[in-house]
Amino acid sequence: MRILVVEDEPRLLRNLAKALREEGYAVDTAGDGVEGAFKAVDYDYDAIVLDVMLPKMDSWEVLARVRATKKTPVLLL
Repeated sequence: MRILVVEDEPRLLRNLAKALREEGYAVDTAGDGVEGAFKAVDYDYDAIVLDVMLPKMDSWEVLARVRATKKTPVLLL
């Protein structure tokens, strides 16, 4: 299972990615909304963990861009 984690707090991003990898998931990360939207739309993920408050592009815009083309499950933090 491949998961995208979009979080702007570096420590939390690292910890989430590490915990998911320890559980056997393939994890990609993004540190802001622009990078997160790019990865979420251009690559296929089984799930996306999305921080609500992001720099450069807010999470609602990221979610709208994902929903325009995909039905990937999204967990908002």
